[in-house]
Amino acid sequence: MNTVIRLLFLTEGNLGSDPRCMKGVWLGRHAGFNIHVVSFTAHDHTDAVEEKIVENDPEIVIFKIDLQKRNVFRKAAVKALFVTCRALSYIFPGSAAIAARARGIKAIELITFARKHYHRTNIGVTHGPNTMYAGYVLNREMGSDIIADIDGYYPDCGESLHNGRLMKTLLKKTLPKTVYSTYSSSLIRDRLVNELGIPEEKTCTINNFFTRRDFIKPLAVNHPKLRLVWFSQEVTFGRGLENFLPAAEKVKNHIELTLIGTVDPLFEQEWLKGKGHISLPGWIPRRELHKRLAGFDVGVSVDDPGTSSRDLNLSTKLLSYYQSGLFILASDTTAHRTFFEENPGIGERAENSVSGMLKVLNELISIKEKIRADRQHRFEQTLESGYEFQAATQMRQWNTLNLYE
Repeated sequence: MNTVIRLLFLTEGNLGSDPRCMKGVWLGRHAGFNIHVVSFTAHDHTDAVEEKIVENDPEIVIFKIDLQKRNVFRKAAVKALFVTCRALSYIFPGSAAIAARARGIKAIELITFARKHYHRTNIGVTHGPNTMYAGYVLNREMGSDIIADIDGYYPDCGESLHNGRLMKTLLKKTLPKTVYSTYSSSLIRDRLVNELGIPEEKTCTINNFFTRRDFIKPLAVNHPKLRLVWFSQEVTFGRGLENFLPAAEKVKNHIELTLIGTVDPLFEQEWLKGKGHISLPGWIPRRELHKRLAGFDVGVSVDDPGTSSRDLNLSTKLLSYYQSGLFILASDTTAHRTFFEENPGIGERAENSVSGMLKVLNELISIKEKIRADRQHRFEQTLESGYEFQAATQMRQWNTLNLYE
């Protein structure tokens, strides 16, 4: 009789902060696999989310790395290794072993943990750039098959030019050793396939859709003002709000704006204090958030420009708005442009400037009733876009691998 050994997920966050990893865990459990997860204690609300997941399914085994609770000798040793590798990375930029450890403390701890604890793992699934060399170690030293999940254009995720070069070194070393790799965007997949020479047949795209049961039918909105919503883990700087909020201020008599997430006090003081048209409910768990979207008109998905990752990727917030049937106001990126062309009528793109945002806001205010009238139609158009359909692609890939012993 075949016995499932282990499907090991490595994340640089935790199951509360990494929805792609959480969906993979969910799929693996529904397929009957033995699931292990290595994650980090975040010391915020996401830890409670992860604890709830395990409470609901105790057979998920989670190993937590708490960077704050390491003893002083461990902290000093890892810091010294990081500083040394950081310096050496300028001399040996082509060394993947140095590049991985030069990325930071999390990468070093994951490499050590994987080598120490996982002497036999059928499949390792890496989520995030800091996990990739740990996956390579599992493959090289323990013979594990590795799947890399790529949720961004890692060589250009807002980091320095040197970090980008190190990331390319790391990708060139680790991706060819994977049995296949999954990508959050076909644009990111195509670019990395071309740049790194990865066989296209060893890749597939798994967009950031959520399960259909997270969303409910649109609620009737009879409010005199256009109701807009934006969400993120944090309401803070660098999330694209700096151009949007001044535009929203100019039409504040015609809109209500809800910003969902943990509010940065400094950002609140500078941008939000005394704004009667803005409400701040705080952070809301994902499933509750998705159901709350049913009561809004427009979902706002704006990003700061400047990185290839943001230009080529579809954010989870945009896809959440799409699945809930909201009309979408999005920044004008390559990924958004492609997605809007493939799904006409779902929203409008705006130039990433105050004047560009204001122009689109005025247009949406003028068509408020049409936005509401078409909401049910938009919702019904998305019924075959849930993670359930993405999961079928992922299961086909898993079924080609040696999941059993």
